[in-house]
Amino acid sequence: MPSSRRAPISQRKQPQQARSNELVGAILQAAVQVLSKEGAPRFTTARVAERAGVSVGSVYQYFPNKAAILFRLQSDEWRQTTEMLCRILEDRSHEPL
Repeated sequence: MPSSRRAPISQRKQPQQARSNELVGAILQAAVQVLSKEGAPRFTTARVAERAGVSVGSVYQYFPNKAAILFRLQSDEWRQTTEMLCRILEDRSHEPL
C-alpha cells in the first residue's frame, strides 16, 4: 500500500534579519485578514501573498503551504495565551477567590 506523503507544516526557515522578521509578520497579518474577511474557502498562499503585497515565492520561502501558515498562527496564539495565563497565575497582588 503506497504511503501518502504530506508536506511539512513547520516553517521552512526562521527569519534572521529584521527585514525578514517584518516580512514574516506581514505574511501572518495578511493571513489573519484573509481568514477574517474572506473566510477559509478563499484562504490560499496566493491570496495571502496578494494581501501582504509580496510574491508567492516570498511566502513559500518561509512557509511550505497554507497549513504551515495556519499552524504558525495557532502556535503563536497558544504561546500568547500561555504567557497571559502564567502572568495571571503569578500575580500575587489579588487575593485568591
